[in-house]
Amino acid sequence: MGTVVEWNQEEICADNAVENINPECSHHSGDKFPLGKTTVVCSCTDGSRNVNRCSFLITIEDNSVSPIICPPNRALVTSAHETTTAVVKWSDISCTNNTDDNIQISCSPRSGSFFHLGKTTVTCTCSDITESKRPQCSFIITVTGKNIFPYESTPRNNCYFMLRVYWYVS
Repeated sequence: MGTVVEWNQEEICADNAVENINPECSHHSGDKFPLGKTTVVCSCTDGSRNVNRCSFLITIEDNSVSPIICPPNRALVTSAHETTTAVVKWSDISCTNNTDDNIQISCSPRSGSFFHLGKTTVTCTCSDITESKRPQCSFIITVTGKNIFPYESTPRNNCYFMLRVYWYVS
């Protein structure tokens, strides 16, 4: 991946003489340049064998924002008795950019985490090597329970009360 850059070759070796001088450069106008900085070095020799060297810097930056696609909100139901969490996994998050960079996707909480009853917002971020733009998206995981005993009324909650008993002898 790269960008084509063009410049005026004749201006590189401008001379007071009338003759046209063609430069010999490490790169040429119309070449494709990679992301980052590239130094172009040119050498100009006129008819009198006068040599002049010059260099200039070509900088290609990725200023585009990578689009990110998140999954839709999800509603899950836990069905086991007394279960108040669910493990949620997803894999349908997509990030792209206009370079061949390796894009990393990170979500908080992560896929495969335990989610408690209720709503949890998941935020995902895409990042590439430049780290210049970090688009985010969010979706909501809602976990509800089925056949879950309320804590106060369940006979299985094994609540014990400690009582102090005082004996008075008269």
